[in-house]
Amino acid sequence: MSHRARAVLVVFALSIAVSVQVGRTAQALPKYEIDTTYYDACRDEIFERVVGCVGDVYTSGTSSEGAVYKNVVEIGCDDSEYYSFWYQWNGSSWVLLPGMPAHC
Repeated sequence: MSHRARAVLVVFALSIAVSVQVGRTAQALPKYEIDTTYYDACRDEIFERVVGCVGDVYTSGTSSEGAVYKNVVEIGCDDSEYYSFWYQWNGSSWVLLPGMPAHC
């Protein structure tokens, strides 16, 4: 194999290796911070999970097991968008509520 052909082969192999590495590490940042909080029947917080705008994850509490209500808050990462959705567990799935449930 000639010196030129070997150099072309090396450059080609390096460009593939770099593109594979970049593809593995490059991820789009989320558009919203997502804060999901789970509550018991009296709307006392039992578990919270936050996924931040840079992909960081924060949790508080031990488990969402036994939750009756769930509040999902979306906060815009680039602006002041704010959305809040309340759900109630019906025994098999989360059902969207028209607003915040009453506290005991």
